[in-house]
Amino acid sequence: MKKKEEKAPFKVGDIYVFPEKPEIVKYLEEIRQEVNKELVKQGAAYEVHGKVLVPLESFDLKYQIEKRILKERYGIDWQSPVDRSKNMKLD
Repeated sequence: MKKKEEKAPFKVGDIYVFPEKPEIVKYLEEIRQEVNKELVKQGAAYEVHGKVLVPLESFDLKYQIEKRILKERYGIDWQSPVDRSKNMKLD
């Protein structure tokens, strides 16, 4: 039996990016609309022509909302890209 390979982080500028696990991507896709609605409701994102635009300064809030929903609904202790990448800082 083959051992499942872990994807290594890749570098973008001075930041290491850790790819999301496929099983988590499925859940993130399921909650995307709910997260976007909450961001728009809080004034942290904008709906333009039916698409929700999330400014970079709102990504930390977006990750917090995703983390909360994944924990409450699926019991998943998810680490956001910021949590997984110690060098990443969203200003």
